[in-house]
Amino acid sequence: MDLVTDPSLRLYFDEETSGSEPLPSASLTDFLRIYFSKKSRHNPLMWTIFVLLACPWKWKVINCGRIWVGAGVHIWRQMMACLRSENQA
Repeated sequence: MDLVTDPSLRLYFDEETSGSEPLPSASLTDFLRIYFSKKSRHNPLMWTIFVLLACPWKWKVINCGRIWVGAGVHIWRQMMACLRSENQA
């Protein structure tokens, strides 16, 4: 899955120095707080803003959908992991 943008846009992303990563063992509220923080590399709000500013019109809806479906899956998995850990305790 690739992000389709205007050909004139140049973007450099260094995963080693960019943003924070939510901890897999965090509680759901801590996970959501970190996930939606401005410093999170996964923050769907920031990625949506980027898509709205950088993508050609025909790709905006598709790419925003990809972002939010991925975010929903990520949050769902964390929620299930939290529920499993609570049941085991």
